[in-house]
Amino acid sequence: MSAIHTLRMLWAASLLLAWPVAAAVTELRCVGTEFTTLTRNTPDGPRGFALDILTELGKRAGFHCNVDLLPWKRAQALVARNEADLLIGPYRTHLREHDMAYLSRPFYFDDALFFGLAKVPFTWDGQIASLPRQQVAMVRGWTLGERFEAFRNQLNLVEVDSSDQALRLLLTGRISLVAGNERDFAPRIAKPEFSAIKPVQPHIQNSAGYFALSNKWRGSPLLARMDEAMLQMVNSGYLLAQSRAAGLNFPDTRFDWASYVAKELDAPAGASK
Repeated sequence: MSAIHTLRMLWAASLLLAWPVAAAVTELRCVGTEFTTLTRNTPDGPRGFALDILTELGKRAGFHCNVDLLPWKRAQALVARNEADLLIGPYRTHLREHDMAYLSRPFYFDDALFFGLAKVPFTWDGQIASLPRQQVAMVRGWTLGERFEAFRNQLNLVEVDSSDQALRLLLTGRISLVAGNERDFAPRIAKPEFSAIKPVQPHIQNSAGYFALSNKWRGSPLLARMDEAMLQMVNSGYLLAQSRAAGLNFPDTRFDWASYVAKELDAPAGASK
């Protein structure tokens, strides 16, 4: 047998061995929206920190995402109706837990805050229930986590289409406060246009953002593989390093995840929905 023939046989055998691995890659429709740092549409397609992490997760867990960035409310509805497979970046709430299956670890953290006019003194003690019925603007389809959801009905919420629109309403005095997250709003209020706006302390809560699969994948081997891969990425320090490089916050490897996840959906005492 010639050396060339032997090499051809080895090459063919390697293709056959590789085929089961390639065939095991699951194609998913993954949806999200444009979020500061996390996801954005570019001429070359969707880009951002969340998609870099999702790509790495796919390599480890055997799936590939075809990504669409859509209005946030529509993206959530597609996953809830099993018309898309994965939602990029949602916070956990009881309602969303019913509609989709979250991975056991998040991939980013946010501080949820109110934002107000610097010239208008406004203080609160951290208990949303103690606020008067302020008019509060919030981007349509957003939540800030379960703590905020527990008091949502006690606020006079004005839904808007974008963060910039909410800030402009605040500047004109048509609303009292804006509810949002530091990652999205900090770079906006640093611009001259919005320099009259400041965050109101203390923050509402610290919220984590996840990848979540539609219910058709609940209990599936794919979800188990994704969970295992995400745990490896967190426990190895990979996500911490990537977050720091992107200018985002993420807990170090000593973080008490069991305690955090157990309390994440707790509502504060006295809350009502």
